[in-house]
Amino acid sequence: MRKMGTAGWAPLLVLLITLLIGGPAGAVFDDYSPSPRARAMGGAFTALADDGCALFYNPAGLSQLAGYQLFTSYHRPYGLDFLEHIAASVTVPLPRYGVLGFGFQKLGVTYQGEDLESEKTFSFSHGFSVMEDVHSSLALGYALNLYDLEFGTSTQGQVLGSAQTMGVDLGIMAVLRKRTRMGAAIRNINRPRMGEGYREDLPQYMTFGIAYQPYPGVVTALDLAKRFGEDTRVNGGIEARIVPFMTLRFGVQTKPDRLMGGVGFKYQGIHFDYALINHTVLPLTHQMSISYHFGGN
Repeated sequence: MRKMGTAGWAPLLVLLITLLIGGPAGAVFDDYSPSPRARAMGGAFTALADDGCALFYNPAGLSQLAGYQLFTSYHRPYGLDFLEHIAASVTVPLPRYGVLGFGFQKLGVTYQGEDLESEKTFSFSHGFSVMEDVHSSLALGYALNLYDLEFGTSTQGQVLGSAQTMGVDLGIMAVLRKRTRMGAAIRNINRPRMGEGYREDLPQYMTFGIAYQPYPGVVTALDLAKRFGEDTRVNGGIEARIVPFMTLRFGVQTKPDRLMGGVGFKYQGIHFDYALINHTVLPLTHQMSISYHFGGN
């Protein structure tokens, strides 16, 4: 077996540091926050969730969408060349029974052109309204997630294996007088496990959020996010439309403490969003997405 030099070990050491800082060592299918819009607001999106990314945060939010939406995003966590995250989704409004969402996420770890690990998530979600009048509304939603974990090959060409499991997410959202919004979501409520022999529990999250829109174009949001077995994390952010085609966003997050910001542009249904996320130890993360809202919204 060819020995790996010091430079060759560097990416693997940084990956280990990333896992230790970002969550429990070896954790898979963590919260990768695919939307730069949500990320720029500190991740406080549970009560807002008013675009095609709702299926990743609070599936009840899909009920708000009036038309089809296409979304895709890309980023390299902490700017590391060997980490890559991509996401995509499409939403389909139904004639009477809410909105369907189909999503995909992939986190890949590569080294010298070889795939070391691949985490893929295929999502089917449905959000629908259960009550609505001129002053308020209440919506529910769910998501079914197929998790697929694949490892690469060893230096001898041996396939290291793969595993699959299914997770269920639930969400609820209430809107009061079109200004105050409250939402809650729980991820992996069925406590899915992955693997044979040694089985690993996939992370479970519960989030509660509130958002307030004092007037059109400005919204503030606050989330309390609890990963079972860990301390509660606080996410907060603000979004302000500066001109009809441009929006600025700022956010903060605890555990770990982070500052975030970003900008969004839209033109005739095409939306471009960008987020910049800092970390107390690791390099900056740049995240981008492009989406298309049919109907020009």
